[in-house]
Amino acid sequence: MEFQERDIFLNPLNADDILGIIGNGSASLIFSNRSLSVRKMKINLDSLTEKEMITLMSQEPRLIKRPIVILYGVIFAGINEASLMEILHK
Repeated sequence: MEFQERDIFLNPLNADDILGIIGNGSASLIFSNRSLSVRKMKINLDSLTEKEMITLMSQEPRLIKRPIVILYGVIFAGINEASLMEILHK
């Protein structure tokens, strides 16, 4: 199985990278609304647009759920190790 690993703290995702990950999906698929950064940055989750989410994630990598696994076009974000192993073994 091929995979691409990227440390988003050493090599942050820009808006185009994020759009490439989510494709036609919503930015909320990978936006970590439970991140401490949401509280620290005083982000109002109810009023965020898709574009604002993408901009915020490109500026603050902690707002991106990790890990992100895309398997057969399906995005799995912020999953735990057990769930990841289950997905990979299917």
